[in-house]
Amino acid sequence: MMAVHVTRGATRRSDSLTFAARDPFHPRCARSGAEVIPFLKTYVQLPGAILFTILYSKMSNRMSQENVFYSILGSFLAFFASFALVI
Repeated sequence: MMAVHVTRGATRRSDSLTFAARDPFHPRCARSGAEVIPFLKTYVQLPGAILFTILYSKMSNRMSQENVFYSILGSFLAFFASFALVI
């Protein structure tokens, strides 16, 4: 039962991070609307998820769990910090 809760929580965190990372790439043009979302999911989110999975797999094979965790955490923090500084 505990594994179900852990998996469900990890999935929710993963989804919220994906949505948060996708929002800065959404164009804010007057002519763009809901038709942009399938394009972003297909050509931005899907390749990004595949690349992240490959990168995480290679990091897990070569680094300790602690170093993998801090590397991933550092990359997310750097992304959101750079996004905040640009705005």
